Amino acid sequence: RASAPAAERPALDSAIAGLREQLEDGVEEYGALVAAAGRTVAATDSGVPEAKDALTDATDRLAGLASALRELSSS
Repeated sequence: RASAPAAERPALDSAIAGLREQLEDGVEEYGALVAAAGRTVAATDSGVPEAKDALTDATDRLAGLASALRELSSS
């Protein structure tokens, strides 16, 4: 941004603000995901057999979603 011509800086500032917001939202969502995973693992360790199956199923779904998002972003 500092090296850009003065006339281009407002547009860059706007783009940077948008990217910063996306990053902050992503970090917050990642934290929520980690917390949910932690709660699920704790439930699995507490002797609830269904929790392990639910964790495995959720992991498979998340991996599938990640794969689909990669395919969409590359096309």
